[in-house]
Amino acid sequence: MSAPRIILASTSPRRRELLGVLGLTFDVIGSDYDEDSLDRDSLTPQDWVMQLAIGKAAAVAAQTQGDALVIGADTTVTLRGEYFNKPKDPADARRMLSELSGQTHQVYTGICILPVTNGVPGAPLTDYAITDVTFDPIPTETINAYVATGEPLDKAGAYGIQSKALAFIPKINGDYFNVVGLPLNKLVALLGRFGVNIW
Repeated sequence: MSAPRIILASTSPRRRELLGVLGLTFDVIGSDYDEDSLDRDSLTPQDWVMQLAIGKAAAVAAQTQGDALVIGADTTVTLRGEYFNKPKDPADARRMLSELSGQTHQVYTGICILPVTNGVPGAPLTDYAITDVTFDPIPTETINAYVATGEPLDKAGAYGIQSKALAFIPKINGDYFNVVGLPLNKLVALLGRFGVNIW
C-alpha cells in the first residue's frame, strides 16, 4: 500500500521545517480560512486553536482532489486570560513583550488531520498541546532591539523561542515543539491513527 499524500495547510516556515524532521514527504498549501469567523469568546483556548486548525485544514481539503491527509495547526499565547496572537505592528509587539516580561504564560497549539478520500473530506481528528513558558524580566532596550530585528512580527506572542528570544526564556514546562508551532509528539500519534508510520 502506498503512503498517503500529506498536505500541510500552512505556509509557516517553522511548521514546514518541523514536519520535515519526521522524514515525511508532504506538500505545502496555504489556507485562506478566515480566522475572524470563529467566536473566540465562546471557546476555551484549547478549543479555539483546535477549531482554527480544523478550519484551516478544511479550507485546503475542499480544494483537494484524490486522497490525502491535510494537516492544520494554529498557535496562540495566553496570559491571565488575555490572548497574544500575531502583533499588528512593532508597537503592538513591544506591548506584548512588555506584558509577558517576568511572567509565565501559556502557549496552545491545536492540530487537526483531515482525511480526503476521492476528493471528499472526511471526519477530522484533533488534539492540542499546552506549554508554560517563563520569561525573565526584559529591559526596555532589549525589547526595542528585539522588535527591531523584525523577528517577532509574524509570531504569536511576538517572539520565536527557536531564535533570539531564547535569551530571555530561562524555563519551559511542556513540549518545546509546541511553542515553535507544531507539537510533533501529538502529531505523530494522530498520523498513526491513519496508518502513517514515521519509522
